[in-house]
Amino acid sequence: MLKPHPLLARLPGVDRNDPAWASFSENVHAAGPDRIPPIFIAGSLVLDGRRRVAAAQDWQWPEIRCLEVPEDQAALIATETLLGQRSLTRGAKMYLALALMPEYVKALEARRQANLKYGRKTGEKPLSTLNESKLSFVIDDPRADLCARLGVSAEVWKLARRVATLFAERPETKAQWEPKLLSGERNLWNVLSGSGGQRATKDRERPVNSVHQLERFNCALEPMVRAVKPWSRIEEPEREAIEARWRQAALQMPLEACERLENILREVLKERRVRP
Repeated sequence: MLKPHPLLARLPGVDRNDPAWASFSENVHAAGPDRIPPIFIAGSLVLDGRRRVAAAQDWQWPEIRCLEVPEDQAALIATETLLGQRSLTRGAKMYLALALMPEYVKALEARRQANLKYGRKTGEKPLSTLNESKLSFVIDDPRADLCARLGVSAEVWKLARRVATLFAERPETKAQWEPKLLSGERNLWNVLSGSGGQRATKDRERPVNSVHQLERFNCALEPMVRAVKPWSRIEEPEREAIEARWRQAALQMPLEACERLENILREVLKERRVRP
């Protein structure tokens, strides 16, 4: 009897109440046990393919194709499978992958040592144990190499750590915002800014001044969004003039506001380049 590997307990499980589950299960059944991708297992523990296993169990299949992997590589398979999911944004993947990081780093080191033992040159560098309480990022931190392996930037790593810490401290915030993050409805920065705004106004009415401030922002942003929509048709000299005006406006903005805007733009650019 196949069961999920304990590592996967740290990730969202199979949700048979999801509206998309019936379609997925039907597709698995239509493909048949010989044509669906094999399940990666360590012993009788599933590392990749929990949803396929659940669908097979629903249809009471007596067996399903599996590929055995060494137990010391379990975290590698689980993490790399997670990072390869197209349905998740890069920020959501990093948020989920953080739960697997200690075991993932150990598995990377075990693979590096095995390659050295058998004389295989891979160019892999040793990674020291992660300090989970350290949220800052510096260029000589071992996570610089780790971020490169995971395909994320230091900024995404830091945002994911902040979200993970927030969710651990506030289960009610996790219940509200994690589904939005995993569905792609919100990104990491949206979660931090949105939940922060909620906490700031919880249990008290929003001051009239605050309402007016938000209205002013909406009134200022909407014309700008409309103005840049025909960007592809704007000639280069006009583009340069617009960029110069943007620069002048940015110089007049508070530094913290510029930094927040920078984080949002970086995150949006990464997501749009991955999923145009």
